[in-house]
Amino acid sequence: MKTIEDLDQGTIRRIDWQELVPGVLFFRALTQAFRVGPIAVGTILVLLLMVLTGRSPATADFSVLLFKSLVCPFCCHAGPVTLGFVAFALAAAFLWLFLARRGAMRLVTTERVSLGKGLKFARSRYVSLLLAISIPLLGLLAAVALIGTAERSFWFFTHGTPILLGIVWLLLLIGVGFLIGLPMLAAAVAVDNCDGFDAFSRVFAYIFQRPFHTLFYLAVAVLFGAVGFFILKGGVFALVKVVDAFNLSGSDTDVLISDNLWSLSWWAATAMIPHGFVFGYTCYAGVALYLLLRKTLDGIAFDVIHSDSTEPIHRLRPILQESEGGAEFASGSPEGTSKTAEPAENETPSEEPTERA
Repeated sequence: MKTIEDLDQGTIRRIDWQELVPGVLFFRALTQAFRVGPIAVGTILVLLLMVLTGRSPATADFSVLLFKSLVCPFCCHAGPVTLGFVAFALAAAFLWLFLARRGAMRLVTTERVSLGKGLKFARSRYVSLLLAISIPLLGLLAAVALIGTAERSFWFFTHGTPILLGIVWLLLLIGVGFLIGLPMLAAAVAVDNCDGFDAFSRVFAYIFQRPFHTLFYLAVAVLFGAVGFFILKGGVFALVKVVDAFNLSGSDTDVLISDNLWSLSWWAATAMIPHGFVFGYTCYAGVALYLLLRKTLDGIAFDVIHSDSTEPIHRLRPILQESEGGAEFASGSPEGTSKTAEPAENETPSEEPTERA
């Protein structure tokens, strides 16, 4: 029977679980999204959306709806809602790029991006992200405009049916690619420092070249996100029950806080924590999805991430050979290369190396 020594294989010193199990990246994204920073940023964005547009998530409680009606009385008009949504989208895109940059470093490297560096990177690459989002949106609007023009033209509707079908097919491709690739656009800018067009083209190429890989990774990401959302939702529900248990007045919690805007604000923020978690997790999961597709198609390692650091890269000197007394290392040049000593004039190199017993 053969043993490990007979197989002449090296010793396994470390197992790279990221290579063996791709879901490890999404699990790391889940654990990183449970931190206070991403949850706080996402919760503030959800409350900002409620204040600016008067819109709240579908699962909002009565206290959240009351908070919205008290702090945003003008949101019933179309004009303020549109302006509020535009302001929310611009703020969300900036914070999305900020979290994607920090998440990319936290997921696969040991480097930590400070708050100042993260904000500086998001400010410098903000236009690239907006351009990456605007390109598919402009394509969708152009396709919809062409379809509307075709419907009003009798000649085009009767004789240009193949062209119309091509436009509809293009509209579907752009729409599906935009919906699936939206979480990865900020990841392309944060990981590879892409410009707007490069980020858009890379993400769409990854999606349509590996559609089944993309759908599988997306299903895994949604599964982990649902687990995290319901954990936080259960925590908020348990908090409500604890408050009601210690409430000696006999009234419901919503009735007690309805007369106090300060208490209502805190209660609305607490109820929106699970939805804020969704935003932070989406940023991190988009980075994980982009890294996995990039590894599958381009063969680029996970920890290859653009860095603005100008410090020299320190590498270990290569091992030349192993002897019985231990490993011998290269000892010379700063480039990490070893120079072979030339034989002297009086010495002749041995023709054949001696064989060890």
